[in-house]
Amino acid sequence: MQTLKPASFVLVLHTHMPYLKCAGRWPVGEDWLFQAWGDSYLPVLDVLDRQASRGRHDLVTVGLTPVLLHQMADPGLLDRFHRWIGHAMLRCEVLAANAPQWSDTDKRRDVASFLWRHYQTVLDSFEARDRQLVPSFRALAHSGTIEVLGGPLTHPYLPLHNDQTVRAQLELGLDETERQIGIRPTGAWLPECAYRPGLENVIEASGIDHVMLDGPSILQASEDSSALHRGWTLGSSTVATLARDLEVAYRVWSPTGGYPGAGAYREFHKWEWETGHKLWRVTSRSTQMDDKAFYDPTLADAQIDSDVTDFHRLLRNSVMCDDDVVVACYDTELFGHWWSEGPAWLDELFDALVVDDVIRPCTMASYLRSKSTSGRLSPPAGSWGLRKDFSIWDNDETRSMWNELEELDRRLDKAIGAYAATQRPGEIADRLLVQGARELMLAQCSDWPFKIGHGKYIDYAHERFDTHAAAAHHCFDALETTLAGSHNRIEWLTDLEADHDVATEMTAGDVVAAWRP
Repeated sequence: MQTLKPASFVLVLHTHMPYLKCAGRWPVGEDWLFQAWGDSYLPVLDVLDRQASRGRHDLVTVGLTPVLLHQMADPGLLDRFHRWIGHAMLRCEVLAANAPQWSDTDKRRDVASFLWRHYQTVLDSFEARDRQLVPSFRALAHSGTIEVLGGPLTHPYLPLHNDQTVRAQLELGLDETERQIGIRPTGAWLPECAYRPGLENVIEASGIDHVMLDGPSILQASEDSSALHRGWTLGSSTVATLARDLEVAYRVWSPTGGYPGAGAYREFHKWEWETGHKLWRVTSRSTQMDDKAFYDPTLADAQIDSDVTDFHRLLRNSVMCDDDVVVACYDTELFGHWWSEGPAWLDELFDALVVDDVIRPCTMASYLRSKSTSGRLSPPAGSWGLRKDFSIWDNDETRSMWNELEELDRRLDKAIGAYAATQRPGEIADRLLVQGARELMLAQCSDWPFKIGHGKYIDYAHERFDTHAAAAHHCFDALETTLAGSHNRIEWLTDLEADHDVATEMTAGDVVAAWRP
């Protein structure tokens, strides 16, 4: 297809981790967070910095959840991450030192050397950024290289919450993103691409004018496959939406295939038990774990070239006219963590697309500024989850969570009413209201029911939810007695404020305003 001017490719990188500070180490906990930072975020930042240095702007849309931004700015976490990189390098040295114990000594040493150089690059990148992460995203946003999407503070599954909670989560989340990035986003990432009719009206009231939905949600509303390649206005609101093209997205990553399954790429699911490093390549989709061949980066380089060419061809074939837009979205952790070669593939893809005369990259905001939406659609409820419905998050195993959250919603509403009716609540009451709201919002994170719905780290998910829910109840209990004139011993509150401090600058006035504007 030859157009008069290039059509548009919108790549959205969903960048999110739940609140993991002081919440365990391995296999979930802070190490989970640091793997994302070291194996994905820093390599992707390096790619975006290289593209920016070549004068390329309006390149990619990055959803940065406020709860993740908060953690990326935490001095203690950044310090522990620095040590994590060093420990990863040390484990490479252990791997090399132990290699003579094996018949494949040379191959083990080669992979150990490759991995050590990788983590040296990660260390150099982190130290070149003054051991910070947020300023790099901020600089890319201000230079126009990326668009940053905001969103609700702690990544709740919005359709299963009432409008009051959705409004408060969005307002406080946008405040946090503006504080961290220096720009108040006009676009938002809807957690899990989850939508219910009417949600757009709450989104519009928060000042958001564009979001992304999953492709099937749009197709069910339009029954026209070309609708995936246009912008639409949701319901009676002014909120515009673009739709994820599943054919394009799944070419890279899908439940059953995609590029990371190619034989030359590093195998994600097999690791060396003593050091935890992954030494092998996929080899083939049918190869048993015990039979995997050792990783060879030269083979991977050739595979990257092939896969970039294939994806570039797919994008070109997906558009029919210069008004078309193709939207693909992936978790940022795909690039580097799950797919080691992902950042290199991304860099090479950008190099190919920015000079293409058929399709070029741009951000969601840029496309919607330049093109009028094609009309109004009213999609049904849906998500990008399994079966495209709510069932991964809302099911028999998670029902007790949702019942607990409903009770906590009632308790927060009652607490705000009592607080607002008190002439001089005092500092202790201020702190208890803020921390109670904070704990409730951390309990609302969609990751906890998601883990349970997928049958992964079920005990950890229950523990995390129960920890925050119990802390919220504890704060509301103490607030009731404090407002009634009793004096409480609240040494425990200081520890909660230190360990669970998302939205650090949130005040009692912010809580009241967010829930009762």
